[in-house]
Amino acid sequence: MIIVIDGPDGSGKTTISRQLQKELKYAGINVGYMKFELNIENLLISGFMYKLFKKFFKTYKEVHKKEYGNVLLGKKEASVGYYVLSNFIIVDKALTSIFIKLKNKRKTLIVDAYLYDNLVPFYCRGLVSKRIYETIISLGNIIRGDIEIILDGPSKKLFERRKGIDYDSIEFVECNRRHFKDIAQRLNSPIIYVDSPINMTIKKVHNVILKQLPEYNQEEHLLHILSDPFLDIDGRKDELLSLFDFQKIDWDKVISIAEKQKILLPLLRNVMSLPVDEKIKYKLESDLNKVLKLRHKRLELIKEVVDVFNENNINYAIFKSLPPFFSELDSDLDILIDPDDIPRAIDALKRESWVPTVVAIKNNKRIIDPIILLYPSVGLYKHGFEIDFHDFVPWGNFRILRNEIKDILEYKKKEIMSGIEMYVLPKEYELVFVIAHAICKHRRINLWDIHTLRGLFKKKLNIKKVNYILEKYNIKNLINLFLYVYRIKNIFYWNDVIPKAFDELESLYTNYSRQDWRKVVVKSELSLSTFKRLLSLVGLEDIYNFYREFTPMVRKPKLLYATYKNKWR
Repeated sequence: MIIVIDGPDGSGKTTISRQLQKELKYAGINVGYMKFELNIENLLISGFMYKLFKKFFKTYKEVHKKEYGNVLLGKKEASVGYYVLSNFIIVDKALTSIFIKLKNKRKTLIVDAYLYDNLVPFYCRGLVSKRIYETIISLGNIIRGDIEIILDGPSKKLFERRKGIDYDSIEFVECNRRHFKDIAQRLNSPIIYVDSPINMTIKKVHNVILKQLPEYNQEEHLLHILSDPFLDIDGRKDELLSLFDFQKIDWDKVISIAEKQKILLPLLRNVMSLPVDEKIKYKLESDLNKVLKLRHKRLELIKEVVDVFNENNINYAIFKSLPPFFSELDSDLDILIDPDDIPRAIDALKRESWVPTVVAIKNNKRIIDPIILLYPSVGLYKHGFEIDFHDFVPWGNFRILRNEIKDILEYKKKEIMSGIEMYVLPKEYELVFVIAHAICKHRRINLWDIHTLRGLFKKKLNIKKVNYILEKYNIKNLINLFLYVYRIKNIFYWNDVIPKAFDELESLYTNYSRQDWRKVVVKSELSLSTFKRLLSLVGLEDIYNFYREFTPMVRKPKLLYATYKNKWR
């Protein structure tokens, strides 16, 4: 896949291209960079034809780069030889562009200044015929970048930036801008106006790239943003209105995905402030009221569980619980529990009319999650609400952290959440356990998990303590998948200011996994095949698909060394 950044000289192509490459690399994407410059000494593909031309036309003078530069700048009149050379260059760049597309079909390459970078100014100088100009553009998708962005800016500013280098007059600048707009319109390439700070421009670039990805749909895009519990809806309202046509959104689809992702409540709360059709808004408001009633009922059930645990002296801690997430609680509650206390906890809750989840699901004729069938005693169900007990983290046939749960519960602390006093994990343990739970048990990181983890990073995390926990329990590399997922999603959806704690953690683990993964996997729960896939993802489209919520991250574990099997059973 090639990402083309083009536009008139002075529009900031190199600055934007380099910044984009830097950000995508941070997200774990193997992305290359190419400055597609004019090269009159070495025509890559049409060079043979050019040499033949010189051989048959003995009077044709050798090219002098300085003289030719004066011709391009308008300081020297073009001879027939320079006219012929200019056409050769354009034909050569057109053929080279097709070659670059084919060569980088399964890679991600940012191309700084494409074919149009020479085609437009040559045409404005009269160095390229209209026939060549029209023929090149008529090639359409054959020559167009997979993702293509045309930059534009005020004529005066462009002229001042490149005066005496590329431009000799405002009229020439305006001619360039006019024909770049013509190309953008005819090839359906979005134009980004760059008369704003670099951070604002790069944000526009992210949005344009996202919308050109083959797998893009606006409902998923909208869902990522409106489910954000940290969203300043008033501060981003104008931006959201420019990104979406709310009258064309399939709201049934949005609601359906939000329910699966456990983010329905924050989505409905945020959408109420947007200009949605009144009939749709009435339905969404009705949905919001139902969810709020359910939440109130579920808080009562949580208080019942906590009271039962306290009365029976159950050693437990609730996770995925720190504000603001606990107040947004959707469909279930995850509880870390001492393995020795599980029988007593189940018996006590059964006396309060809780039933095993697997029984409730069978009675309701719902599809049963294979995880529940594998570990039937881990969940209880009452009035549509589920609680999950965790005395280990399942990963395939292995049980991770089974012997460490008692140790982890030593660090629990009391907090008051939504008026309920309960035991929770410290934020450093919460971070580690949420990641382990998502990747190893569910084999995915859904939006609820991402928002939870984002919130943890917004707090004052002790990264040395996080590192100590990961090393102590041999689960270092679980963190890498989250780091990559968060980076790629943050680029395209949230544009958070990356917390210092995140950068600290990333500096410890990102390079560690990329450069030394063969050693890392020996001490990691993640399989060699998973790491190979993670590190071989070279296309932006592949990265996007891999990081979607419903794509399994780990299908089946493979252990490299038998000596580790007993440790994890």
